[in-house]
Amino acid sequence: MFQPVGGMDGIAQGFEREVGDLITYNAKVASLQQDEDGVTVTWEDAAGGGEAQTSTADYCVCTIPFSILSQIDHNLSGDLSNKISSMPYNGSTKWGLEFKRRFWEQDEQIYGGISYTNQAISQISYHSTGYFSDGPGVLLGGYTWRGANS
Repeated sequence: MFQPVGGMDGIAQGFEREVGDLITYNAKVASLQQDEDGVTVTWEDAAGGGEAQTSTADYCVCTIPFSILSQIDHNLSGDLSNKISSMPYNGSTKWGLEFKRRFWEQDEQIYGGISYTNQAISQISYHSTGYFSDGPGVLLGGYTWRGANS
């Protein structure tokens, strides 16, 4: 299993490094409108007093969860709008466990990867970094999704 150095936040940090001056933090999207010429996004600058501003572009990569996007003014197609409004979500639970030593490496020679179980925890994930380190280590102790165990 591969993961960004330093954790999953490395992906967002990579985008920030490449396009940092184009990013606006603390912005609340109020409207998302598209037409044959591109997309127009109206947003409020929460850090700058909440004034409405507008940005236009050829494309918009929208990562707003559907449960929030369904509450934002938009002119997306009827089919897409229906999908956004009716998307079901499932519960999930994920937790990490810190141990005094990396017993999975020292005793079982497990270096990264996942062990699937038939227990409610579903799976255990082992770090793919810091092999052979002394001292404490962290496991993804369980990751459940869908159903009563979540």
